[in-house]
Amino acid sequence: MHRFVNRFWRAAKLDVSLYQELVADPRLLNQALIVVFIFSMAAAYGTFARTGVTGVNIGMITTLSGGGASLGVDIRDGPNLGCIQCGLCIDACDTIMTKLHRPTRLIAYDTDVNIRSRLEGQPATSRFVRPRTLLYSVLIVAVGALMLWTLATRAPTSINVIHDRNPEYVLLTTGGVRNAYTLRILNKHNDARRFAVSIEGLTGASLEVVGAARENGENIVDVGPDQTREVRAIISTSERVSGSEPIVFAIRDLADDSIARAADNFRGPNAEGDGQ
Repeated sequence: MHRFVNRFWRAAKLDVSLYQELVADPRLLNQALIVVFIFSMAAAYGTFARTGVTGVNIGMITTLSGGGASLGVDIRDGPNLGCIQCGLCIDACDTIMTKLHRPTRLIAYDTDVNIRSRLEGQPATSRFVRPRTLLYSVLIVAVGALMLWTLATRAPTSINVIHDRNPEYVLLTTGGVRNAYTLRILNKHNDARRFAVSIEGLTGASLEVVGAARENGENIVDVGPDQTREVRAIISTSERVSGSEPIVFAIRDLADDSIARAADNFRGPNAEGDGQ
């Protein structure tokens, strides 16, 4: 028991010789697992005041997983499938080397070419300008330029149209046809805008926008800053329309007269005269 307490204290102080003992004597693995478990409990409950029970559970799982993985990986063996590339071994090594007053960076990331060069007694080389870095730079610049161009040229307003599917159309007692749509008006400006909603492409049709104000014979819809508003639109014709006719919904910004459009279709019974 005295030996275990002594090893536990040395582990808390990051004693280098303790690690050498563990490597030389595999029978000490059980004691190492106990130490890892105790440290995981301490690290987990240390976060209880900040994160509660969830933090305790996550802390225990994280610490146990990291400690268990590290027990099976020896950095001196070179690349290992058990390594998760966390870089904690680099920090731990630098901490111990600093306490021993020795040069740090004993463990570091490097390329296979430089490793072979050092083994052969040659200086390591680092070329920042090479085909791969040039290719990555070109791709980053191209993607960044595309994102900036898309952001700079995006339309400040847009409209989407969804045609009712059931029923697609309704025959009126006056002999005309009625279609219903859902309009989604997007205002990307930083201030509220007013839009006049109209239709193009269907002669003699009337448009009614549910919830819109009527000003000077136009349907006016108010949309808040950087918001989307959904409204119902009903189009009716005084005469019967057969088949499908193209139609365009247009919204005009009353502040700058910019116009956004969206195409759809106005549907009626087919030539055989079926109806709904």
